[in-house]
Amino acid sequence: LETARIKLERIDHGAGLLGPLDARQVALGDITPTALPGLNRPGVERGLAITNATVKRSRDFDTTSFEGTMLPGWDVELHQNGNLIQSTRTGIDGRYRFEDVPVYFGPNTFQLLGHGPQGQKRVIEEKTINVGTGMLAPGGFEYSLSASQRNDTVLGLDQYRDEEHAHGARLNGSFGYGLNKHLSLLGGVSSLTLDDTQHTYLQAGLGASAASVYGELDSIGDTAGGSGIAMYAQTNLGPVNLRAKHEAFSNFIDESDPDSFLESRSSLGVNGRVEPASFLPPLSLTLSREETAYADRETGRTSTRVSSQIKR
Repeated sequence: LETARIKLERIDHGAGLLGPLDARQVALGDITPTALPGLNRPGVERGLAITNATVKRSRDFDTTSFEGTMLPGWDVELHQNGNLIQSTRTGIDGRYRFEDVPVYFGPNTFQLLGHGPQGQKRVIEEKTINVGTGMLAPGGFEYSLSASQRNDTVLGLDQYRDEEHAHGARLNGSFGYGLNKHLSLLGGVSSLTLDDTQHTYLQAGLGASAASVYGELDSIGDTAGGSGIAMYAQTNLGPVNLRAKHEAFSNFIDESDPDSFLESRSSLGVNGRVEPASFLPPLSLTLSREETAYADRETGRTSTRVSSQIKR
């Protein structure tokens, strides 16, 4: 046994968990820590997560991730709004992971399907992320809290994780307050140790939605030094979804590479669907460009994807 996940979870849509905390969801075990804009998105870690947010509301307004285990040799497909967008085959450890999956304006309904070598089919996970729709009601308050041990799981079987910087606790929290039906005040905090230095990141921002456009402006500061600002925008033009992000930093240390200052990150994505023709199945088209600049190097990646699904 090389990989395993254990999680105990309780969901109450009526927000009746943990007394005065009015929580809707509590998870213990292998959890996904609360994510904050401007920071590296952590993977599954052992810990505790609590939120009063509705199950279909998420701060994953830019990208999201999926991680888990299946039986070795299974094909795992990731569908978004009915379109096949990624797939992978599990190795001998049974692990799968889809990182930095773009989300677009409106409802993003994800479904993970597993297909076995003997024709088995299993629904692994379903999740809906709403971007720009269903903003917090005026006076509404939401929180998501997590406490976890970095890069470690309950059984500690994973051998693929990088242990060079992996140690200590991670404490994350994100908060939202509805100012009116179009504008929300956002905040967050993350505390962890990198290279024996304690970093506490404080984030504040505004999220706004009008017509078919959602935008967010965030600032982030590190008590150990460094700061940044981030701008995000999402919209759709008919069947075409557009998303853009730009983040600029000064003397900023990011968990993904704590040995070099992060200077900027930018991304642009376009996604659309071509309806079926008499001789062609429906097609999902995606084009994206990402650029990241550190003090000592720059990286860029352009990707295109055309996908369709043939009934098994």
